[in-house]
Amino acid sequence: MVRAIGGGGRRWRLCWLLAAIGWLLVEPTLAAPQRWISLSPHITELVFAAGAGDWLVGVAEHSDYPPAARAIPRVGGHGGLDYERILALRPDLVLAWPSGTGSRVMERLRALGLKLETSEPHSLSAIADDLERIGQLGPDPAIARQRAEQLRQRIIRLQRRHHLLRPVRVFYQIWDRPLMSINGEHILNQAIELCGGLNPFAELTTLTPHLSREAVLLSQPELVLLPVAEELAQRWQADWQRLPASADWQFAQLAPDLLQRPTPRMLDGVEQLCRALERVR
Repeated sequence: MVRAIGGGGRRWRLCWLLAAIGWLLVEPTLAAPQRWISLSPHITELVFAAGAGDWLVGVAEHSDYPPAARAIPRVGGHGGLDYERILALRPDLVLAWPSGTGSRVMERLRALGLKLETSEPHSLSAIADDLERIGQLGPDPAIARQRAEQLRQRIIRLQRRHHLLRPVRVFYQIWDRPLMSINGEHILNQAIELCGGLNPFAELTTLTPHLSREAVLLSQPELVLLPVAEELAQRWQADWQRLPASADWQFAQLAPDLLQRPTPRMLDGVEQLCRALERVR
C-alpha cells in the first residue's frame, strides 16, 4: 500500500513536470526591447496606444500626446529631418507617414539602411487596422488587438445610433483665407456621414478644396463646423454672421486636437461632432 502511494507520487511529479515544460513552450514571451523612431505625431500616438511607447527613442516635432511623448528627443518635422541624429539613435525601425514624410525622404532613409514601416489611415476603420498592425511589431500584440477592437465597436455603435436620423447639411471649415473645406474622400467626411451629416462639397475632386463664399452660401448649410481653437472659431463665426444669408445657420466649435490626427482619440472628436448635429435636429 505504501509502495502504491509512492508510485502515485512519482507519477504525479512526472505529470507536473511535463505540464510545466508544456507551459513554458506555449507561454508567449515579450519581444526584446527595440529602438523605434516616429516621423509623425499621429504615429507617435498610435505607438503609445499599441503599448510600445517605451520603445520610442525619437519622434517628430509636435508629438505632444500622450504627455510622455513630450520628453522624447525630436528628429525633425515639416522643415526637414536631422539624419545625423536619426542615425545616432540607432533605430531598429522608423515609422513614416508617406504623404507627410515624402517619398524622397523615405527613399533616403532606406538608402541609409534603415527599416521603414508606414501609417496613413484614410478611414476610421483604418485607424484600428494601423493600431493593430503596429502592435504586431511591438512588445505585446494583445494590447493593440484589444484597443483596436474597442475602436471598431465604437464605430459600429455610432453607425447604429445615427444612420436613421434626419440628415443635416454641414459645412466643415478647415481654414478661412483661403476658404477651405473637405471632399468626400477625406477621413473627416466619413465622420460627418457617420453622424448623419451631408457634406455639400463631397463630390469635388480635391481633398481639401478652396471655395468661394458664394459657393458656401448657395450650399445652404444648417450647421457650420469650426475645428479650430475657440478664439479663432469665434472670429470665423462673426465673419459669417455679418452676412444676412447666414441668419439661420448654427455654429459649433470642435476640439482640433481630437480631429486633426487619425488616432484613437479621433473617435472622441467624432462623438463631439455627432452631438453638434444632434443639437440641430
